[in-house]
Amino acid sequence: MKSYLIVAALFAAIPFTEANAQDISPDTLNIAKTVEQLQEKIKQSTDRGVVQQAVSDLQKLADSGNAGALVRIGELYRDGTVFTADPQKAFESFQRASDAGNATGKIRLGEAYIRGIGTQADVAKGLTLIEEVAQTGDSGALLTLGDAYSRGGPVPIDGQKALSYYQRTIDTGNSAALVRIGELYRDGTVVTADPQKAFESFQRASDAGNATGKIRLGEAYIRGIGTQADVAKGLALIEEVAQTGDSGALLTLGDAYSRGGPVPIDGQKALSYYQRTIDTGNSAALVRIGELYRDGTIVTADPQKAFESFQRASDAGNATGKIRLGEAYIRGIGTQADVAKGLTLIEEVAQTGDSGALLTLGDAYSRGGPVPIDGQKALSYYQRTIDTGNSAALVRIGELYRDGTVVTADPQKAFESFQRAANAGNSTGKIRLGEAYIKGIGVAKDAGRGVALIEEATKQNSGALYTLGDYLYRGDFLEADGKASIQAFLASAESGNVSAYVRLGEIYRDGTLVPRDVQKSVDYYRKASEMGQTSALLALGENYVYQRYGRKSDKGVGVRLIAEAAKQGNELAAVSLASLQLSGNGVPKNASKAIKSLTAAADAGNARAAAMLVAIYRDGRGKDVSKNLSKARDSLVRYESLFAPGDLVREKIVLLSASATSINDFEQLSKSLAAAPPAIQSGTISRLRTTNPNAYVYVAQERLKQRGLYAGPLNGQLTRSTIQALNRLCEESPAAQRCDKGPLNSSAANLISVLLN
Repeated sequence: MKSYLIVAALFAAIPFTEANAQDISPDTLNIAKTVEQLQEKIKQSTDRGVVQQAVSDLQKLADSGNAGALVRIGELYRDGTVFTADPQKAFESFQRASDAGNATGKIRLGEAYIRGIGTQADVAKGLTLIEEVAQTGDSGALLTLGDAYSRGGPVPIDGQKALSYYQRTIDTGNSAALVRIGELYRDGTVVTADPQKAFESFQRASDAGNATGKIRLGEAYIRGIGTQADVAKGLALIEEVAQTGDSGALLTLGDAYSRGGPVPIDGQKALSYYQRTIDTGNSAALVRIGELYRDGTIVTADPQKAFESFQRASDAGNATGKIRLGEAYIRGIGTQADVAKGLTLIEEVAQTGDSGALLTLGDAYSRGGPVPIDGQKALSYYQRTIDTGNSAALVRIGELYRDGTVVTADPQKAFESFQRAANAGNSTGKIRLGEAYIKGIGVAKDAGRGVALIEEATKQNSGALYTLGDYLYRGDFLEADGKASIQAFLASAESGNVSAYVRLGEIYRDGTLVPRDVQKSVDYYRKASEMGQTSALLALGENYVYQRYGRKSDKGVGVRLIAEAAKQGNELAAVSLASLQLSGNGVPKNASKAIKSLTAAADAGNARAAAMLVAIYRDGRGKDVSKNLSKARDSLVRYESLFAPGDLVREKIVLLSASATSINDFEQLSKSLAAAPPAIQSGTISRLRTTNPNAYVYVAQERLKQRGLYAGPLNGQLTRSTIQALNRLCEESPAAQRCDKGPLNSSAANLISVLLN
């Protein structure tokens, strides 16, 4: 994750030796071996005393002028994993190693110039230094240049140059470049995706004895990349590497059994592989275990174990572990919440130039929660992330300017950020850019171009397939196509996106675009739940409780499924159970118990429960709970910190609508809505329909008049002329038939709300 290691980190498989120098003596070889041994102790040992002694010994060798030790010390100062990062000392160590004629030192010095580590950035000078080493046929330098031109950052991406350097690396006998080429053709971000070429490159690397190549080959078999999918064969290949004690293979197997996709989820297997990874000294597995216990999706949630795992990873010098530890302090996961301490920990990693830490801080200041929202700070961190070459921050900036919840909305800036991210090969950037074209955000509407961009992103991102399926199913902006939607969701699911199975369950449940099929619906929901998707358990349970499967519904089974989803940590499931208690549907009716459980959940940080409490007091629940706007306002104030910025604005506007009765009230409400972030306006208009139908109609009338579709009075009354104007609005969408049921129908209102925005 370290930005300046985008090129160098993958170089770790090429151990430094003094063979870079001439006239090697036995003493020199012994010293080189000592350097490698010390490096291994620093990398592998979990005993802080052993690590400190190894660093001390390495420092003594560096002080004596040993070039290999100088390189390693420079890397430690650069990375900041063992002691406080010091870019200046890192640069000086690399400079001394380079001056001593050490090739690796010269490569690291070149990288320092490229990234501006301890010196003024000078990309041209950095590339020249590495090129000088490459001209000697040094495979490490050639590989580094291939990475430089393919991974983004200060060096402009150039797929053909990258391929050329990788091919020259292969010619030296270094099979790592075969792996890199395979990844390029697999991902399709720098060169045109070619699954067949990717598979062939991985096969060649594997045949050459490259462990990572064999792992990638196994992954190709599992996912069917360039070959017929064969999960068993893929797992067997990776297992063969794992049996050698290879930490990368063990980590890959842990991921395979914990992240969903073609390999069935198995929490215990995942934990076992992660533990074996830890035993090799690879602290990345500590981070993974912490995430499993934090999230509670495939193993029982255990905040304390999560915190302890993140602490151990951080103590081992793992940057991501330190970031996760910081997040745990911020959110109070397994420890007493301490926002300042959490931010400090992440900031320490960010100071090393780590793009993940910088991105995390940008998110912290823009997404709401324990850290106060600060749009300018968020933009600053995102810009620093971009400077490291991480295009994900371009997507984040685009979303901020698109949504307008944290900074003033600016569709043009949003479009430009998405364009830059897409141009950098970022698949999410392509998706967002496609959506901008489809919706006309900062650019003239062009649905065809938008779809083409999203389809292009599907080559490397299962989320793009999901997005495409969603547009084709909803039909708000594109012509609805049930068959194409199902194909897109299936492809997304088979690529590892478990949420797509939930959508397939929904499609076959409703039967609006394809024939209704209860069994298929249930099967898809169950498949998703078996893969750790608690939302699938919740949805299936609600389908049974609310009789959405007709005679095949079973309320008892439904309640148990919802309760299980709540037990597994699904926030919305806790709200669903309370809703059942309020109505007496499937469980004994008990309004006071429902409110008590919602309050407890909200006090524990459940934002969904807090929103439900506000809604209950705002709208009332018949004779069981009287409408009480004062309590609704108090609840919103009490739980304000739980809401994301946009959600909080929406709740305030909907609450304001609950007391609106006059034309003047409606006018003020409409003004508040117009001043709200664009991203929340459609959802807010739709919510007005149930809280205050007259306010909903007034807002619709005003916006219809602004567009020249309505000439009648603004009175909040659903008159014939208002309905006619709304029908004309609906005709702008391919899904116009949804309005046939009337503007107060939920499906019609959702479409109208989108079109009015």
